[in-house]
Amino acid sequence: MSLDPVLNVPTGALTGRLGRLEEVRMRQVGDALAVAVACERVG
Repeated sequence: MSLDPVLNVPTGALTGRLGRLEEVRMRQVGDALAVAVACERVG
């Protein structure tokens, strides 16, 4: 799987799916996004 392509995703679809995640999974998603954009997470 390639993670290089950037795709447009409707905001409603993204927020609907993310909004249903449990706290631990949401933290994992945030950690993965921080790594993907080379950002240091606070907290």
